[in-house]
Amino acid sequence: MESLEATVWQTPFTFASHPSVGLIIEADGEGTALLVVAPGGLDDYPKYLVRFSNVLSVTCGEEAGFSLQLGQDCSPREAAAHIWAASPYAASYAETVFGYGLEVCHYVIFGGDNIASVVAGTPPVIETVTEPREITVRYAV
Repeated sequence: MESLEATVWQTPFTFASHPSVGLIIEADGEGTALLVVAPGGLDDYPKYLVRFSNVLSVTCGEEAGFSLQLGQDCSPREAAAHIWAASPYAASYAETVFGYGLEVCHYVIFGGDNIASVVAGTPPVIETVTEPREITVRYAV
């Protein structure tokens, strides 16, 4: 039987209680994604920008009624962030040409407003934001 193993993802917000999580899809192409995590709520700092590259899949959904299996049954309840080690999504992408030569992992954040899930071929970079600032995303179509 397949293991549903999940490991705690060590971040500055791992053990935040119901952090706010938002998703920004950047103009650098479909291979990037940016999560904005506010552990203390939308109006409190610090906040964190979690920048992913080599993105293969992104899911971000309202937490109320969210029923997609993301390893939550095997993740410690007190952890808002985990890496789903036995993710069938990550395993599937790792076997494609897009995952070739990459360490494909499935990162999950259980927020109080949204649940975000990113399958990526490289670990994300986390940046601390200590005061308000604007993020501009421009698209040429």
